[in-house]
Amino acid sequence: EPAYLRHLQKRVLQLGLGDQIVFPGLVTGEKKRDLFRNAKWFLLPSNQENFGIAVLEAVSLGCPVAISDQVYLSDQFHKGSEVLPVVAADWVKFLRERMTDEAWRQKIIARDREELLPQFSFDRVVQAWVETMENAFGQHSTAEKVEIATGGSLSWKTGEA
Repeated sequence: EPAYLRHLQKRVLQLGLGDQIVFPGLVTGEKKRDLFRNAKWFLLPSNQENFGIAVLEAVSLGCPVAISDQVYLSDQFHKGSEVLPVVAADWVKFLRERMTDEAWRQKIIARDREELLPQFSFDRVVQAWVETMENAFGQHSTAEKVEIATGGSLSWKTGEA
């Protein structure tokens, strides 16, 4: 919302944080990857977020994340990750105590990459897709095979049961 963004930008300036906080708008491609690689943290204190693909992008690029428990993906994080309720006091505590702790930051990067990313590897996603299709169509599926095509696309071939 443009009005809310203007409100936030004004507040940042009032607090004298204009040189520390950026509102980049939509960022894609290499610029997005550069931002994640160079960010100290990726924060997503959302009241509602469907999946949170940006969270996986950040983690895969070595950027630690702090997300709300309203992000759909939050259930996949390990205990001890920075998954916070949408409560201002909890976020303030994180910002003041843990966000500035470099040792904690490095620990979160390592643990999230080790425990979260394998759940979303290409092979794992394909296997889950195959299992879903087999469950949907029964044990004697009309699917003859699933193969990984060049370019990382998934091809589903069907035939007579």
